[in-house]
Amino acid sequence: MQVLLEKKGFEVVNPYTLVPASMGYLRAMRAKLRALEDCQAIFFLPDSKASPESKWELEHAMQLNLDLYAELTDIE
Repeated sequence: MQVLLEKKGFEVVNPYTLVPASMGYLRAMRAKLRALEDCQAIFFLPDSKASPESKWELEHAMQLNLDLYAELTDIE
């Protein structure tokens, strides 16, 4: 999905590549949520919607008034 978004001209901030695997869970989540503050939109993968992390990301994105997407067709 990241490659498809980049081909459409988006700069992708992938939360899975933002922090090292050795970083503690809460510290990693804080870093990921802070990274959202530099974004204009958030794209949710279909299988991520049920995770607690995605719910935190969604809530933070809504507080930041980011554009929310879940399908490529939504951004074309």
